[in-house]
Amino acid sequence: MRNLKFRTVLVFSLVVVFLFGNMIVANAHFGMVIPSDDMVTQDDNKSISLKVQFIHPMEGGYMDMAKPAQFGVLVQGKK
Repeated sequence: MRNLKFRTVLVFSLVVVFLFGNMIVANAHFGMVIPSDDMVTQDDNKSISLKVQFIHPMEGGYMDMAKPAQFGVLVQGKK
């Protein structure tokens, strides 16, 4: 009985260490589209500029990214 309890605690501990270890090592990357203005009202200029950036939040900054060859918006399959 004692051997079973030891094995259970050992397996549980290894699983916890594995999960937390992978969470620490996991590096997320996000592609972001950042508008020049947070809100566009009726009185504002209707055009805004968009900045496309790649961020690595775990390192606290943006990553270098080449300018995309093409960027746009599709609405029902049309530009």
